[in-house]
Amino acid sequence: MKTNVRQIFLALLAILFVAQSCKKEDEGTPPEIPPADAAFKISTDDFNNSSKGMANWGNAAIHVFVWQTAINLTMVLPVAAYAEAVKNHEPEYIGEQTWEWTYDFTVLVKHSAKLHGTVRGDSVDWKMYISKEGAFENFLWYTGTSAYNGTGGYWDLVKSPTETGNWLHIDWKRNNDETGYIKYSGVKNGSDIYGDYIHAERTGNDLDAKYDIRDASESKDVFIEWSTQFKNGKIKSSKLFSDENWHCWDESLQDVDCAK
Repeated sequence: MKTNVRQIFLALLAILFVAQSCKKEDEGTPPEIPPADAAFKISTDDFNNSSKGMANWGNAAIHVFVWQTAINLTMVLPVAAYAEAVKNHEPEYIGEQTWEWTYDFTVLVKHSAKLHGTVRGDSVDWKMYISKEGAFENFLWYTGTSAYNGTGGYWDLVKSPTETGNWLHIDWKRNNDETGYIKYSGVKNGSDIYGDYIHAERTGNDLDAKYDIRDASESKDVFIEWSTQFKNGKIKSSKLFSDENWHCWDESLQDVDCAK
């Protein structure tokens, strides 16, 4: 009788061990992909205006346009891939606290993307792979890390599949009141934007948006603040104006004296 009880006990232990070994890994909840305009793309739409402005607004617009061109041309693929990722695609759990979003997007022709998000405690590591049939496959275009609660993080981007090394570094932060910043920095030695940066910020001030721009090749700093609602603003740059004063424009983009 004792032998039978012992055999039954060992059999139950064996069944329990097998059941535990075969138990599916606890997936948990997939991380939330941070919104594109808060965490990846600097939006310059609020600064566009079809009206013709005077010198102060014009100087500001030219410096914004340089970065706007880089965003809309050089970064068109990584921006489009990210913009599609934040839509309602269901991720697949692939193990080790990693989820994969797989989807297609179009920039002239169809591309495909795989975004991996790996939860590491209170942060998430991201990897974006992009493919174009007949050109490149699963190219790791950018990587990054964000806070799990989506309050901030960074990205490192390669310029294209034909180049190596990080070209652009992005830092970002967002607050509950929808203020925050995104900063693009050129980090690849020898590139056309090496040492340059644009820091775009939303604030709670009357002039609720600002750009701090650095042109390293000309040792030039430009500071811009403006109202996204009324379009009036101001610019300061010792390189442009040979002084440390603010130079203002009104709601019709005409030059005005800055209020004391």
